Formats: sequence, C-alpha cells, structure tokens
Amino acid sequence: MTATSTEESHQQRLHWLAEQVFNWSGLPVVHIRPTAFLDTPLFTTMAARSIRENGTIALPFGTGRTSPVAVDDVARVIATVLRDPAPHIGQVYELTGPLSRST
Repeated sequence: MTATSTEESHQQRLHWLAEQVFNWSGLPVVHIRPTAFLDTPLFTTMAARSIRENGTIALPFGTGRTSPVAVDDVARVIATVLRDPAPHIGQVYELTGPLSRST
C-alpha cells in the first residue's frame, strides 16, 4: 500500500495477525490502535506550505480522509491503561483525531 494506492496492505495484515496471536494466547491484552500520528514529517513538514498559503492540510491521499492523532494523546491513553489495566483487558481502543478531514 502506498500513499495513493488502495491495494491490500501487507503491514496492516501482519498487524492484525499479531493481534490475533495475542488474543489466542490467553494473555490479558489491550489493543491500542492509533491512526496516523499528527507529529510526523508527513503532517508537520509536507503540509506546512499549504497551511501557510491557504490554511489547509494538503497531502497526497487523493480523496481519502484521515484523522491524525497527537502522540501526546496516545501516550496519555497508554499511561491510563498501564496505571490500572484490569478494566481495560480485552478492549480495543481506536485512537483518532477529533474529526476526519479530506486531505
């Protein structure tokens, strides 16, 4: 899968398989699935020009939509789970930004 491709992602398939292995193992697991990280060059460097010029984030995703999440927010979720993991065992947390936007 590339930035503009909609072909199958081998990375995503392997990630899913790894989650299944943990689920099948009987270990007490929590799955935390962040979307794209906002704090990466993709959003901070590549989009800087379009943000300066017209207040938009222009990325090479065609008509795709994304909802990036801040690394600090992901860290807060993980810290919360680690402080008291029992109520989170078996849960899946899909972490996204506040709103999906076209790029």
